[in-house]
Amino acid sequence: MSSVDGTDGMSSVLSAWRRWILRSVLRFGWAPILVMGAHLVLSKLTRAYADFPDLDILMHFVGGVAIGYFFWRAVQSAEGAAVLGAQTLGGQAVATFGLAGSSTVIWEFAEWTTDRLGITHAQAGLPDTMLDMAMGFGGGLLVLAFGVLRR
Repeated sequence: MSSVDGTDGMSSVLSAWRRWILRSVLRFGWAPILVMGAHLVLSKLTRAYADFPDLDILMHFVGGVAIGYFFWRAVQSAEGAAVLGAQTLGGQAVATFGLAGSSTVIWEFAEWTTDRLGITHAQAGLPDTMLDMAMGFGGGLLVLAFGVLRR
């Protein structure tokens, strides 16, 4: 039975979003989780980033690929269609680019915050941050290129 104020409708919408997010993480979240795990091992258990400074740039690119893959697949999934509505290939690409790009920026904000709190020393200045973001966006764009060309 539907309520007069429409809360049952809102509840079903929220339920669909929760289902989409959970299923997406369970099905496609392995990629960003794997990259994050590798980053944690390299940064906390080894001197890899200190010994090979360019590894940081590679990891940002690989992270962009992983998060791009995650969002590309999540947006395309049946649950994604139920939540986001019918989409064109261009709409899927724009949504994926926006989500992957936002994730790249959020990651850099997290690095900046942990540096300011004295927890890490991840950022070496503005040029480093800009290159990190360019690599993250580049990785996401690579996924989009492959995804769009395959269709």
